Amino acid sequence: MSAPTTVYNDNSVGYGSRVEVFSSTGTYVLESIMLTYPTKVTERSNQLGGANGWVAVAGQPTGTAVAQIATYTGTPGQPGQTVIMPKLGETFSDTFSGTNTEKWAVTHIGAPFEMNGYYKVNLNLTQSLFT
Repeated sequence: MSAPTTVYNDNSVGYGSRVEVFSSTGTYVLESIMLTYPTKVTERSNQLGGANGWVAVAGQPTGTAVAQIATYTGTPGQPGQTVIMPKLGETFSDTFSGTNTEKWAVTHIGAPFEMNGYYKVNLNLTQSLFT
């Protein structure tokens, strides 16, 4: 079965974002991806404590995303119900800024919630600086 195509989107409804292959649980559509690439600032002061210079270096990139949970069997909240969700420490790789592939790890998982007939889960992400 091929993926459905969009006939029309007035851009007021979020429509997926990226399809990512996670390292152990499979493929997810991530939406509302928010990545930050912060810096760390070190300040130098003079003999009186006044500003005398500073330097900024790259900090630890982090982010958030909402994952669409596609596989639910049984009735949610009932015995025998199964869901395949991302796991803590799981990774995926993609190019978000520039041309370099970035590896991101799941560092926090929220509880799944239903919206419009399908399930979602909030994720916190941390970039792996060394692969």
